[in-house]
Amino acid sequence: TYEILNGFLPSERKITISGNGEGYKTAVVANRRCFIANVKTENEDGQTFQMRDRIMYTPVGKFDTFPRSYFIDAVKGDAQEYVKLEEYSDRLLAFKTKKLYIINIAAPSPANWFLEEIKDFCGIEHPHASVKTEFGICWINQYGLFIYDGSNVTNLLRNKIKESTWQNYVTNDTIIGYNPKKYYLVILKSAFATD
Repeated sequence: TYEILNGFLPSERKITISGNGEGYKTAVVANRRCFIANVKTENEDGQTFQMRDRIMYTPVGKFDTFPRSYFIDAVKGDAQEYVKLEEYSDRLLAFKTKKLYIINIAAPSPANWFLEEIKDFCGIEHPHASVKTEFGICWINQYGLFIYDGSNVTNLLRNKIKESTWQNYVTNDTIIGYNPKKYYLVILKSAFATD
């Protein structure tokens, strides 16, 4: 049947993010699916609207097919939008500006996915404030330099740098990178520095 072949019902109104004005702000591939967040798409009336709280995903192996019924609403109405998605150890890390949502996507069926943890003060201001390493996902914000290793979130700055020194250094434009040959993180105070 159509549903067995495609993984979704033929009644899906739309299965792509391809219309005029449609798009999304962040994407990641995990467990043979593509996940997108902060989606702008058309509603039933043909009007384009932004779903800042929604994560959409594809059927397995169909990385450009987004049925409208394939979505995750971890938290709605918290006045924050998704900034970036990362994947590590069968977990989807969904960064908003102030919070981090860790969603367990290990199960083959989306019905068995669940919100594992919500971390306050672990959000990021822009997509370049996080980076994937072989040790985990690292990110920066005004509260510290964090790593998620597949089970725990750890602030790597605790008892190493004074809080005032860090807060004077980090801005909304601070970015992070990773050198895999030498195993170190690079933090640039401003992505738009002219000096």
